[in-house]
Amino acid sequence: MRRLSSDEAFLVLVANKLLTPMRRVALVALQDCEQPATASEIASRLTASKGGRGQAGNLHARLGELRTQGVVAEAEEIQKCSVTGNSVIGWYITGNSPIKYVAENKATRKELEAAVAQLTQERDEIKVEVTRLKDELNKPTQPGEPQ
Repeated sequence: MRRLSSDEAFLVLVANKLLTPMRRVALVALQDCEQPATASEIASRLTASKGGRGQAGNLHARLGELRTQGVVAEAEEIQKCSVTGNSVIGWYITGNSPIKYVAENKATRKELEAAVAQLTQERDEIKVEVTRLKDELNKPTQPGEPQ
């Protein structure tokens, strides 16, 4: 069952080019299906469309990316796929604009180079301290000094 907010969100996303071309293809195919639609139903819609050959293979990855961005979501209930006959998860358009997903450990090259420089400096300081301590241990003792 398609909602009006889904239709409006779809138009905003496509008109404003807020998605990469491949994600847009997946979203258009989902929009053309009865929602919630299974990945196989969306893939069959893609292959049936004029430019869909070869794009259906990447569909699962694109759906996952669209889910991460908040544009689509998995339906709560399992449904029977009209293509495969299996009980599977369906997808629907949420009505949300895409959010920027930033990996927690993503750093710029400059930040990585600065971190490496800092670690190198700390390593060199530790080497100097270890050498000093070794020299101190190996230093000959004078008579009368405790060992």
